[in-house]
Amino acid sequence: MLERFNDQARRVIVDAQNEARMLNHHFIGTEHILMALTRDGDTAAPVKATQVLTAQNVYRYNVWKLILSIVGQGSSDFTGHVPFTPLAKTSLELAMREAISFAHDHISAEHLLLALVRQTEGVAVEVLTALGATDAVRDALVALFAHPTDPTPPAGFTPAA
Repeated sequence: MLERFNDQARRVIVDAQNEARMLNHHFIGTEHILMALTRDGDTAAPVKATQVLTAQNVYRYNVWKLILSIVGQGSSDFTGHVPFTPLAKTSLELAMREAISFAHDHISAEHLLLALVRQTEGVAVEVLTALGATDAVRDALVALFAHPTDPTPPAGFTPAA
């Protein structure tokens, strides 16, 4: 499945692994994928996904604080393979389904974000719900996919400066 991911989506997965390691978590969960999607300017950030999040006041620091309050920090460094949780695997599968449903030939960071907000459980959707952004993020992404060449962004969408 990862061969269908574009470069930005692959970068999100690598960044999610790095997020997990920084928190000393021995797994990659939906929360780590969300953290990777909030990176802006410090890596090859998924610009549209990041912009959709920031348009809804979903910022890296707020996400990080909520994640720590929900799952906490791990207690020891981990150097081995960091596996995906079942919910994170489901997110990857949902991202593929989202891409197919929009007749896209690749999976983008935006498909990953849409998969996170479509789930009914998991730390990422819990964080987005706590920030009051789940529905607005979903609506903005659906509008973005429905009108990919429309120069008018969805309501509430403001590019990050």
